[in-house]
Amino acid sequence: MKAARLRIYTLIALMVVLGCTGDMILSLGMKRIGPIPDWSPSGLASALFHTVSSPTIWLGILLLLAFFVCLLTAFSWADFSYLKPTMAVSYPFATFLAYAVLGETVTLTRWTSVALICMGSAVVGLTAHRTTAPAVRPVTAPVTGHAGEPAR
Repeated sequence: MKAARLRIYTLIALMVVLGCTGDMILSLGMKRIGPIPDWSPSGLASALFHTVSSPTIWLGILLLLAFFVCLLTAFSWADFSYLKPTMAVSYPFATFLAYAVLGETVTLTRWTSVALICMGSAVVGLTAHRTTAPAVRPVTAPVTGHAGEPAR
């Protein structure tokens, strides 16, 4: 049981790093591109071109794709009601990245809110990571030939 919990905690930590870093890189990329000043079809096409031609945006997308693969794996190992709250530990990491890398001002009220969310997340993390039985794959019958003979 301890190995399973360690495996989940390791995967959650990886998801926090990949998800927060991916989101931060996307934010950085979009800040470099700037706001969309013109919502006409040509203005939107220009904004789309700048977005899809940005290496920063693609790096963020790759990090979030890796996060998504980890998330799919985690969903096969643990309950949704366990994973989502425990992934809230990403909030202080994301808030720190916003402050340290993006230069955002983070107020005491915001830090306090993040701390409260993390306290609730810590309580959920103390519970069992799986309360339902894993799905069982159906066993398929062997392919048979004529009149129940095994296929060759």
